[in-house]
Amino acid sequence: MLGVSCEGCEMKIRQLLMCGSLATLVAATPWAYTLDLVADHGDVRAYPQKADYDPGEIVRLIPQPDTGFSFSHWGGDASGKRLMNEMTMDSDKNVVAHFEQWSPPIGIPLPQFGIVENHTMYEDQHYDFGSGLEPYRDAGNGPYTHYVNSSHPQATDVGNTFGTDAIPRATFPDSLTEGSVVEIHNGPYEISLRDVVGTVNKPIFVRGTSKSNKFSVNSMAGGSYNVMHSNYLIVEHAVFTGVRIQVGHDTSHISFRHCEIDGNETNPGVYLWTHKATYEPGDLKEHIVFYDNEVHDCGVYPASSETYCAFMIDDATQNVWIVDSHIYENGEDGVHILDRDSIPYDPPSADRIFVGRNVFHHDIENAIDIKGSTNVIVSQNEMYGYDVIVPASNGDAVRVNDEGAQDNIWILFNRIFDSKYGIGAYGAEDPPYIIGNLLHDLEGAVINGGTGDVIGNVVYSCGRGIEAGGGSKTIANNIVAYTDTNVITGGSDVRNNLFWQNGEVETCVDCVDGNPLFAAAAARDFKVEEDSPAIDQGSASRIEVLCTLYSSLYGVDLRKDFEGVARPQGSEWDIGAHEFRAEGIFADGFESGDTQKWTTTVPPL
Repeated sequence: MLGVSCEGCEMKIRQLLMCGSLATLVAATPWAYTLDLVADHGDVRAYPQKADYDPGEIVRLIPQPDTGFSFSHWGGDASGKRLMNEMTMDSDKNVVAHFEQWSPPIGIPLPQFGIVENHTMYEDQHYDFGSGLEPYRDAGNGPYTHYVNSSHPQATDVGNTFGTDAIPRATFPDSLTEGSVVEIHNGPYEISLRDVVGTVNKPIFVRGTSKSNKFSVNSMAGGSYNVMHSNYLIVEHAVFTGVRIQVGHDTSHISFRHCEIDGNETNPGVYLWTHKATYEPGDLKEHIVFYDNEVHDCGVYPASSETYCAFMIDDATQNVWIVDSHIYENGEDGVHILDRDSIPYDPPSADRIFVGRNVFHHDIENAIDIKGSTNVIVSQNEMYGYDVIVPASNGDAVRVNDEGAQDNIWILFNRIFDSKYGIGAYGAEDPPYIIGNLLHDLEGAVINGGTGDVIGNVVYSCGRGIEAGGGSKTIANNIVAYTDTNVITGGSDVRNNLFWQNGEVETCVDCVDGNPLFAAAAARDFKVEEDSPAIDQGSASRIEVLCTLYSSLYGVDLRKDFEGVARPQGSEWDIGAHEFRAEGIFADGFESGDTQKWTTTVPPL
């Protein structure tokens, strides 16, 4: 009668009909809710994306920034700064995603190229179309030099080197010069970007017109979209389906952004790959940016064996940024960094790999697998949904392996949850530094194996705690709450941690046993309230040494908390991942920046 199918519903409706209350039931219990999403300088993707939602249905919202922006915070019926906002549909919802001018994730240096450059830089500029300089053309989507639309009835390459919106080219042009802007519509196309050389002042753009109007790419021979011997190139607003993006050596300053990379379960995603047959000493792949991309189904998920990664990075690769992206359901790792012994001339290991502010989930093995490499920074990512799916998998969200030497591996300010394990360091030659992370709702150990210093993290509601293994390391300023066993094991200097409702704890110097007074632990908000025993109880000795080292390596100040608040705010560092900051008014009536003068009292006139 009403399309209702649930235990007891039919009897309840009959009872309500008898007492004339059916209209009240229908009015009070809607069968669907709507979700209205608004964004400034970006978009929001809802998973699942539907016209309306069942009562109680869970929706996950992930922000996608426009060029030159990064996600800031949620508004409307959502709040906070989480990259993945999980919402229960118990009413009609209106959600606002706020973005701000792009800044790198905490601790990650600024890239030289690829984030803020825009093809609109060529407005009022001139280009040589073959008969001397002329103004750039514009068909309503900004300046262009080449116009490609294979679906247009007038499309032709015959005598049509550049193409226009009236008579487009049917295929991608054979060669591009500095300052070229290739506007591409529809597809699919076979494209190879070899010897595409722009300059810092005149980069080359290969672009669809917007996030909602991407061009599509199919595979060349061998299933690869090849980029080699190219410089100062931006590819944006494209869909790669069943295509491996393969970036070869002697390539620098390239950027892929606002793209979807769908392996179609048959191909890897992105390979930054050294071709051993053609490698020559000094060849590099460097200054490469992947910004605001969606990378999924590279290989089969779930499956009985591992297949392909979303990103594979090997030797002779330097200065890579993977930022502000959504990486999920791939057949091996989200990001895999390795050192291949088979390449002649012994090229340098991957160096300065920066992975920040991405959402990773449900890949076959790990979100991030770090093998032979140096100066790898993993910062402000959200990772969940990692479990033992295939025999090669251990269920770690982040894994640091003993396959090749590592040095300066930093795992900073990430949220890891709903997985088997958090961070596993298995025989790593140089154990990772683990600072400022939120690790909660994990089945096993949150930090497992031969870790380095473990400082300023929150561990909450996990099967096991910090299992640091042997060796000399500092385990300090961590909050560990509601953890069953092995709360902290290993470590030569265990101090200034806060424990609450755990199993047995080993020896700890100047530690606190008490309720940390989280702001909203049920909602997994681990900021502390003003009466928390964590405030001003941390140790600064080792973390200050690491901050000095970090500044010397990367030119970035690491004295920050999980949300970028400067530390310390009081007389000492706070315990945990968040630094307490009073939300009040300065006693002197001015925003002097002196937090010691904050008060909740309005100063007299």
